[in-house]
Amino acid sequence: MASGGREDAKVAYKVFSCNISRIKETANVDLTRLADKLKAKKIISQGDRDKAVDGYTKQTEAQRRGELIDRVQENLKCDIGEAFEIFLGILREEDTRQLSKLVADLERGYDEIVGGPGGEIKVKETAKTDSKVSSKAKPQNNELTIRDLGEVISALQKHHFTTTKWGTLCLHLGILYDKLKNIEDNHPKKVEQQFQEGISQWLRLQYEYEKYGKPTWRILVNTLEKINERAVAEGIRKDKLS
Repeated sequence: MASGGREDAKVAYKVFSCNISRIKETANVDLTRLADKLKAKKIISQGDRDKAVDGYTKQTEAQRRGELIDRVQENLKCDIGEAFEIFLGILREEDTRQLSKLVADLERGYDEIVGGPGGEIKVKETAKTDSKVSSKAKPQNNELTIRDLGEVISALQKHHFTTTKWGTLCLHLGILYDKLKNIEDNHPKKVEQQFQEGISQWLRLQYEYEKYGKPTWRILVNTLEKINERAVAEGIRKDKLS
């Protein structure tokens, strides 16, 4: 898979962002080696590299590694699509089962969106189709998946969900406290990103879904009511369940 051009960067950014929590948890690459390789490929600056390997800061190694991964994401957001393949190449070189599976899953996610040859056309057509689907209310029992991340985030933002309560919401949705703490540690003071990754964990079934139920609009609405976000719950109910 080769990344290149504006459309590739958009797809890569979407795949990378949807999987960033898993990437940070799984990509336990030696920090100095990761920083040196990203610097050599001009994905990060010398200053970024030096900060990452500085063991005397108050940040943990996981936090510093997380910041490097954030920099890869920022490159993709700035339409530097090749950053995706460069990062995957670094993970491939580690040659572990866990990282090989991560790389394969990221590539599969990319290919599913692009659809192989003629992918740019498919991406545009999919975007048009998605906009039509999202304008319609989904039946309340339809299961939500990671593909619905953007729609779920947009619905919460539209009705002014208090993003600082993302942890409370996710905890009541069934996500373990330790997972939420990891998200918070990986993105200190970045509430919007913490919020997005928390919802991503829910949509990826990274919790006891057999106990709490798989993600649906109905479960989201009920949970919002439990944490006293009633106006948000009512707004989403009208949009998605009426």
